[in-house]
Amino acid sequence: MTAFRFVCVAAAATFMIAGCASAPISVSARSDSDISQMTPAHGDLARAANHLDETARELGWIADESAMQAAMRWVGMGGDTDDAEPSHSDAGIARYLDAHDIDALHDAALVTTLSVELRQAYALASDVDAAAQALVAVQSGASRNALSRSLGHAETALTQTRDTLALFDTVIAALPADTDGDQLAALNVDRDLLAGRADALRQRADELAQLRRDFQAPAGLS
Repeated sequence: MTAFRFVCVAAAATFMIAGCASAPISVSARSDSDISQMTPAHGDLARAANHLDETARELGWIADESAMQAAMRWVGMGGDTDDAEPSHSDAGIARYLDAHDIDALHDAALVTTLSVELRQAYALASDVDAAAQALVAVQSGASRNALSRSLGHAETALTQTRDTLALFDTVIAALPADTDGDQLAALNVDRDLLAGRADALRQRADELAQLRRDFQAPAGLS
């Protein structure tokens, strides 16, 4: 590695780490012991958010790379890209196809996979939304720090749901012109349901933020 490229990687990594300070933090690293120390309402939200996070990464709905990997890719050091031809010129579509071992957009399995996973994404986002609603309804038995963690879970789930929706929109828009009209219409219905759930998560995050602002510690506690 030349001195220049080393400096680029170091600078890019620093940039990525700094950027992450203001971005939603992945919840996948939360341990079971962390969750066990929360109240039931906080724990339910953490588990629902974890499930969404893990599924979205596993199925290629969102990118799954570390800050260092992203930094290395940014400076063109992500490995030998000539070893394999990407399945599609769009990185998101390529990631999704590769995650499912689908060779191309005209594969007959793709529409069925999209239909199943749009509904799966909706169900996972709905679980987060329901857990956040339950936490807002309780409005007690939590610390300000616990509310901050739960707000982070809700905001991360919101971001991932929006990113998932954008990925599905891109894939649907790129489907072959001869895709069955009824199947395409059904995909768009499921897509609109997921968009509605993303809007609900935005509202839930706002409610949790307000709950944190209004939180009053019990008398005698800091």
